[in-house]
Amino acid sequence: LAGAFSTSGFHPLAGILLLGLATSLCWYTLRIYGALSEIYRREPKPLHHVLFSGRGAACVDMMLLNLCFFCCVMYVDFAVDLLTPSLSGLLGGFISSNIHPRSVHLALIIWVGVFPLCSLRDLAALAPFSMVGVGSVFFVAAFMVLRSLDGTYAPGGIYWTALVVLGHTDPIEEAAENPKGTSSPLEGFINAGKLFGTLALGFCSHYNAAEYYKSLTLPTPAKFARTSTIAYATVAAVYSIVMISGQQTFGSDCKATILNNYHPSADMGASMGRIAIAISLITSFPLIFSGLRRSALDALGVNVPSGTPKNHDSSSNFPAALEDGGSTSGNSSYTLGKDGEAQKNLATLALLVCVHATSWLMPDVGYVVGILGSTFGAATIFAVPGLLSISHWRSIGAQPIKVALETEALLPMGVLSWALVCGSAVLTFLAFPY
Repeated sequence: LAGAFSTSGFHPLAGILLLGLATSLCWYTLRIYGALSEIYRREPKPLHHVLFSGRGAACVDMMLLNLCFFCCVMYVDFAVDLLTPSLSGLLGGFISSNIHPRSVHLALIIWVGVFPLCSLRDLAALAPFSMVGVGSVFFVAAFMVLRSLDGTYAPGGIYWTALVVLGHTDPIEEAAENPKGTSSPLEGFINAGKLFGTLALGFCSHYNAAEYYKSLTLPTPAKFARTSTIAYATVAAVYSIVMISGQQTFGSDCKATILNNYHPSADMGASMGRIAIAISLITSFPLIFSGLRRSALDALGVNVPSGTPKNHDSSSNFPAALEDGGSTSGNSSYTLGKDGEAQKNLATLALLVCVHATSWLMPDVGYVVGILGSTFGAATIFAVPGLLSISHWRSIGAQPIKVALETEALLPMGVLSWALVCGSAVLTFLAFPY
């Protein structure tokens, strides 16, 4: 996010305004999912299967499958980027010069770190790590503010000097080679679309909105709206701090993984932040991966048996639907039978091989975020909610004037937003690659 903002050339105020627009649109469309989830809460099928025809539902299924898949790739790429400084120091003497270090780090993270977690029967065991993720995000935000104010990365600062000694690009030379204000209108359009897509992706929880709604205690649309308002406002505040702090510290030279701009070893705060965020990504990866596995099995027509129910603590923030073989409501998860367990393990292995191969072929996390945010993420956020809402009101043959104005206006607005992000991404990949 900081990288997308720093390369946009936007004034901080313009970045905050664009962040506010993205937050408002994403919150509004999430609210639609919440309202429809209340109306169809007794339906066992996903909303798009209830409201769309066979082909339309199949298109959304494939879109969600790709969204989950590239989210998994993005998580792995981020984790590898974050842990590379630490793993290089630990394993540097054991890796042959003929082997690229990233390949070793990638294999370790997927098959030693991620694979055992994705094979767990009950993902509720990962619930305590959700607080690690929240704490690490706030720690990194506070750390970035501190570094933007203490001058240690300004020319002549202690860490700035250490980075130059390590052979990193001199920030003064970088600024001279890429002065602000020289971008063309086309580049401005592209940068706006890239930044908007990155921001939207950061708020993309829509694909699992129905399960978040069901996980509330005594859920109502108003309660869901209040909860999502608090969550989105908090996230927006953190995003604004990260964007501006990164840009103020490193100018237009921010990397896609902003923590890798800081000194790889001397800056202890940066090292702690990298490890904490990486742990958070690895422990939350199974939640995204379980959605990918379920989508893949559904797309292949594989019906995994549910088995026998068992009680579990339902107080975690993780929706029950994310536990494979589990119920989407109530306070129980399920133990898979032998056949279901074998199918699940085979799917886990096959999909992780695909994620591994894709991450190896696409190591640039900025490129992955660009593809994900500009296509599947933007469609899930901006295009699908309006279509769902219109389909609902047309199916019952009634549409209040207020709702009609909202839904009929939302669809073209969503399509235009999607077109902006997609168009800028296409131009970026053709003319200005990541």
